[in-house]
Amino acid sequence: MIRQLDTIAYDNRLRTIRPEQKVLFAFLLLIMAMADSWKVQVMITVWLAIWIIGYARVSWKVYAKALGAVALFLLMSVPALLVSIDRSFHVSLDHSQLVTVMSLLSRSIAAWSCLFFLLVTTPFPEMLSVLKRMKVPSILIELFFFTYRFVFVFEKAAEELYVAMKA
Repeated sequence: MIRQLDTIAYDNRLRTIRPEQKVLFAFLLLIMAMADSWKVQVMITVWLAIWIIGYARVSWKVYAKALGAVALFLLMSVPALLVSIDRSFHVSLDHSQLVTVMSLLSRSIAAWSCLFFLLVTTPFPEMLSVLKRMKVPSILIELFFFTYRFVFVFEKAAEELYVAMKA
């Protein structure tokens, strides 16, 4: 999936837009998603889905698969946020936290949408060059690069392990 997302970043229809504009757009929406209400977060999520699927022409299957993976991780965290256990191992469900959990879920999905937009519309080397021009410390840029490289190495190792397991 990582290679597929990297290929999409080079082949999407928003490829001709300058990377600085896409980075600025994504970061402004990210700030709005962190600061505003759940209604704005839902609107950001829907709007970016339209941009990603409609304008960039990313397959809705790829979008749904990535959103499903994120939703799975978020839903796995819900019980830890809602259930409390006291010293006598009495388990209780805190209904007052439900609004907080729903706000956290909408904020997380909106933030993911902003970063996914950047991931599938801007190739990683261009993002790094934008970060250099923004005067981000070089140690952070190198850390981003090594992490990016490590993801591909990890994917290749997992692929080889899967093939060996099937054999």
